[in-house]
Amino acid sequence: MPARMSVFDLAELAADVGPNPRTIGVLLELDGPPPDLDDVRASIRARLGLSPRLAQRMRRVPFGAGRPVWEDVEPDLGHHVRGRSALAADLLEVATAILLDPLDAVHPWWTLTIVDLPDEQRSALVWSSHHALADGPSVLRLLATLVQEGAARPLPAPTPVPAWGKLAREAWNSRTRSVVVGVASLPRHLVGMRELAASSYRRVPSSAVNQRVTAGYTVHIVDVDLAGLREGAHECGATINDALLWAWGAALHNQLATDGHGGAPVVISCTVTVPSTAVENRVGAVRFHVPAPGLSVADDLSALAAYTRRRKRLISGSTWWLTSQLFRGVAALGLYRRFVERQHSITSLLTNMRGPAEPFQVLGLTVRRVVPLPTLVGNVTVLAAALSCGERLVVTIMCAPQATAIADDLAADLAAGLASVSALAGAKR
Repeated sequence: MPARMSVFDLAELAADVGPNPRTIGVLLELDGPPPDLDDVRASIRARLGLSPRLAQRMRRVPFGAGRPVWEDVEPDLGHHVRGRSALAADLLEVATAILLDPLDAVHPWWTLTIVDLPDEQRSALVWSSHHALADGPSVLRLLATLVQEGAARPLPAPTPVPAWGKLAREAWNSRTRSVVVGVASLPRHLVGMRELAASSYRRVPSSAVNQRVTAGYTVHIVDVDLAGLREGAHECGATINDALLWAWGAALHNQLATDGHGGAPVVISCTVTVPSTAVENRVGAVRFHVPAPGLSVADDLSALAAYTRRRKRLISGSTWWLTSQLFRGVAALGLYRRFVERQHSITSLLTNMRGPAEPFQVLGLTVRRVVPLPTLVGNVTVLAAALSCGERLVVTIMCAPQATAIADDLAADLAAGLASVSALAGAKR
């Protein structure tokens, strides 16, 4: 029996309401000229068995036969693995253009573009995939499996999609098991309700950072030393996540004050992923209220770290299932886009992913930098996504076109905030 799309996969599919495709990506900047296109295709073909999801596409099933399935297909690597040239100065613009290119549902939902930067004798890889295929951490694992040297594994024999009757029986059996599991999980869901109640805050105002998103992206990069940031945060009993949350919150507070909304609440939704080795969607979110900066960075960060520790004790994972079901229901009524474009519960989003701890190579080329490429939806016009690789932390600030004017200020404020955290370690010494 082919794998069914999970509740979390379907929630991401429901969120694909525009104006931008529900596509996420990763940019790998490489030292040296681009690898040969045919060699890359051959390398990926030899390793597809390590990540079978890359040879699967979504297939809807007839009414009454349950959730859509992941159908095994033979991927056309001539379609999935592409090449192009660009100026180094235009690399981020090229990467976002690839992210904005809708993925064809006839094929598995991913592409890998080799970008030649002939003006600097460098190159890059741009990965793009639908969020329903996998969450961000899964994409990182998947990409590392495909492009780093390692054991090859051919694709297993395809599993045919059964006839309607067998699908329907399996779907009804699954529903019966779900009812039993749901009753047994009721106490956990009540904890999830408590978790949701704990994250309720005052209404956030409409502003430059909260207005209806239009098509397109502007991307800014903040690149910091990971060891210094970690040491500075630890001096206050905080984590790198806390440092990012504080610095991004401070940048948003500064922008709201400039926009005439000084003193307004800043609520940041932070993604939380269940540790896993599978390629899947198991990502949820926790909302944090970030106060305006005070007189002392150390005091602010210590207080924020104590607050996030209290909130993390309430995390059960049940809220992710509850909210996924809610989003699917809203989407079924055709109201998802209206719902997310009118929300006033969060100011922005923040995600932090852990990449390789050591510098690594791709197809014989050293990776200089890894840049996460998230997506925007609803009325959140700016978000931040961080990814560590070696001893560097790269934070991508993704802005909708109408927030382009504030992108430079947000990037400068975020960089200044993270630098002030790093300086705490040096000040103590």
